[in-house]
Amino acid sequence: MWENLVLREPHTLIGPLILEEAPIGSFGLRDYLVTSGPTLRESLAQAVDLIAVSLFLTRARSATGRDIVPSRVTVTHRAPRRARQPARLLGTDRIHFGAPYGSISFTEDDVRVPLPRAQPGVDRILVQHAELVLAASQPVLGRLDRFRAVLTAAFRDGAVGLEEVARRLAVIPRTLQRRLAEHDTTWREQTERARHELTVDLLQGTDLPHPAVAGRVGYSDVRVLRRAVRRWSGKTPAELRRAAPG
Repeated sequence: MWENLVLREPHTLIGPLILEEAPIGSFGLRDYLVTSGPTLRESLAQAVDLIAVSLFLTRARSATGRDIVPSRVTVTHRAPRRARQPARLLGTDRIHFGAPYGSISFTEDDVRVPLPRAQPGVDRILVQHAELVLAASQPVLGRLDRFRAVLTAAFRDGAVGLEEVARRLAVIPRTLQRRLAEHDTTWREQTERARHELTVDLLQGTDLPHPAVAGRVGYSDVRVLRRAVRRWSGKTPAELRRAAPG
């Protein structure tokens, strides 16, 4: 009914209105995943990870017409306090938490079962369409680019720290360090890079006094800022500010 209403009247607020009248629990365990964590950030990180895997599993069951049980599931966040909830949602207790990425594995019998509603040739058309859509879309941030975006935001919030940045990425610090090593870099190298870029932005894009710039990028005083800027650019902060384009 909801789908028909939305299709018939796509510009109405029928979706939000139905949700407004639906108490927590109306959408099953997914509701509780969003509302039961210690903070909204942690709840959302957990829910998005599990719901993505759950959605794929639901579609796999629908496609095969079988009650498929995953042979293994991995999710990136740590195990929730109520460990039985994800098991009920996914139909298995073979769930590995704190993994580098989310995944879902099936048995050989399940992945090779013929689909009862298969339409020969349609899959190739859909793949071609998907390739065209992807080619026209904006590139998705890679793992390192996403880390850098989060690190820059942490600098601007005055909350730079390995544990804090890892928390914003919904991973543990050890996992974050391992991912950086996979890109042949380190936490120290990346924080220095981000500090350099932010320092240049603040000096050339704002009128903040040098002590304020030093504080924004995590330096104890102007002398430390001056040494860092000279190391990066061979200039003083004042000279770098005067060299701003335009």
